[in-house]
Amino acid sequence: MPQLTTHVLDTTNGLPAPNVPITLLSYPTSSPNTTIPLAFALTNADGRVTNWYKPHYAHLFSSNSPTAAGAAPRNVTFRDEDVVDVKVENGRIYALRFDTRSYYERTRPYAAEGGEQKGMAAFFPWVEVVFEIDDEGGRRGHWHVPVLLGRYGFQTYRGS
Repeated sequence: MPQLTTHVLDTTNGLPAPNVPITLLSYPTSSPNTTIPLAFALTNADGRVTNWYKPHYAHLFSSNSPTAAGAAPRNVTFRDEDVVDVKVENGRIYALRFDTRSYYERTRPYAAEGGEQKGMAAFFPWVEVVFEIDDEGGRRGHWHVPVLLGRYGFQTYRGS
């Protein structure tokens, strides 16, 4: 099990949120207004992250990417050699950025004017959960950051 896990539940329908792109970011202590991408993940059918990958995958799934255009790339294969063993450090600040726009555009289609299928708009194009690693998690050896996601709101908490 990775040292840092997360899962996403879609409170709109009461089900896990599959295929949510998530980027793990680090805030350097020397430059707190800058982020460094550390890893990327895509939630599985249960809305959980089972593996973290090198961050170069993130742009393929971003709703801001011209190649994604709101749809998950169909021929992306995550390679075993791109799996990242995420290690978080005590006293450091990290963020999980959930690309909610991409998720809603792909999974909540509705008929637009003229009958064409269009993704549901997301009020929050992304959700960024910023957290600091502390000694308590170090004793457990694991941090879990779940997100309850709705179209117009979200909640998070420190899980177990």
